[in-house]
Amino acid sequence: MSINNLVQGNLDFGTVKIYEPKFYLKTYQDEQNDNISIFANKFVSKTPKKGNEFQLDVNALNLTNGKVKIINENLNTSEIFNFSNIFIVTNDLVVKGSTVNIAVKKLSLFAKRGFEIKNLKTDFSYSPNSIKLNSLKLETKEESKLNGDFLFNYKRGEISDFLNKVTLDFKFIETKINTNDLNTFYNEFGNNQMITLN
Repeated sequence: MSINNLVQGNLDFGTVKIYEPKFYLKTYQDEQNDNISIFANKFVSKTPKKGNEFQLDVNALNLTNGKVKIINENLNTSEIFNFSNIFIVTNDLVVKGSTVNIAVKKLSLFAKRGFEIKNLKTDFSYSPNSIKLNSLKLETKEESKLNGDFLFNYKRGEISDFLNKVTLDFKFIETKINTNDLNTFYNEFGNNQMITLN
């Protein structure tokens, strides 16, 4: 990495390995914005500056034993997501301004709700208004297999109220879902039933 690139806000890395990272997205009682939005807004200038947009490039990212929590204290059940044992192998991580693009080669995790992702592969992109999971292939411990394209839409700052504010657009291709996985979200399905979507 050259000093000139560093000064210009262009960071270029080869392989990055991260052990036991923790990421907590939290919206406090009586607040509308989550902690990450508040932090990011500190870097937004009211008067646009001329010059290059911040960019981070990583050729390969390996993440081991990560944890992620999304909490909103304004909801009846404040803990929305709680993931642990996160393992990720990616290629071509690009952060440009407020957008993120990652080619996820392998991802596995355990969710506190009870489901476990054995393997996930996708082209992931994030912007302040959407999350895209293109060419998604996902397999769970209960042998659910999801294939397709997934789009999550929301307005800036609304992702912290994921269950109420985010709209979903799915295109399924040869997908099988075990009701045991669905029961971790809504416990009204029969057990060990396989639903096929195409």
